[in-house]
Amino acid sequence: MERVGKEVAVEKVAVRQGSQLSHLVQQTWRPLRFILVGLVCAGTQLVVLDALLDLNWTEIYANGVALLVSINLSFVLHSLITWRDHPSRGRQWWERWGRFLATQAGTLALNQAIFI
Repeated sequence: MERVGKEVAVEKVAVRQGSQLSHLVQQTWRPLRFILVGLVCAGTQLVVLDALLDLNWTEIYANGVALLVSINLSFVLHSLITWRDHPSRGRQWWERWGRFLATQAGTLALNQAIFI
């Protein structure tokens, strides 16, 4: 019986250490995933902007649409890649999306002001 108890204790320590290692790996990779998503979204914004300008859109409208595409892509990619292991705290996706858009409204206004 005592040997079985020691084996169980060793297994519990191994699981705890594995869990700590998993957490460390997640914390290390999260900034890289964040940066990757940001680069993809910035690149997407530039591609959409260029395409709309090629279609003779005015710069201000083309930039606004490109930014909206980029912001929404950012929400989707961050949800699927960067924060996939982060608890949503019971919020539905549309609730999180609305909150995300609210925080991005200032970015949109600032981006448009700089672009002009």
